[in-house]
Amino acid sequence: MLLGPAAEWNRGANAAAVGGGTSAAARRRAAAAAAESSSSSPAAAGKLGEALTALKSAAARGFRLWAEATAADAGTALAAALRADEALGSNETPKDWEEEKVSDGQAEPGAEDSSMVLRLPALPSPYVLATLHGAATEALRCGGHLAGAYTRPLCSST
Repeated sequence: MLLGPAAEWNRGANAAAVGGGTSAAARRRAAAAAAESSSSSPAAAGKLGEALTALKSAAARGFRLWAEATAADAGTALAAALRADEALGSNETPKDWEEEKVSDGQAEPGAEDSSMVLRLPALPSPYVLATLHGAATEALRCGGHLAGAYTRPLCSST
């Protein structure tokens, strides 16, 4: 809820276009000028550095909590979907699976064939695809491509 209602997100941009507000470029220039003036004081620069470090640390902790909770929710949903699928407990092999013949490569000529026939799914599991889609949707909701470099290793490890 930090951004407020979605309907109001462009209110500032629309006001700037009409002339009733400041543009994003003007706000960026003002922020850059304020940062330059504060960096002239070593004490202010030190405080700013400490504040930025603290904010980055808080963001990393918050993202880690979000990633762990999202991973746990996705795993729970996948496990529940797999338990609820009666076809996975069936003795019948589904029709959309393919037979794959696997040989150990050591059969002698004239000897009995020692290869195995495995029936494997021809397509990825719809449950896994749904879980991956949910994870991608959640990642986009929480920043997507704007997430910092420190978040990528965290996402791949959880």
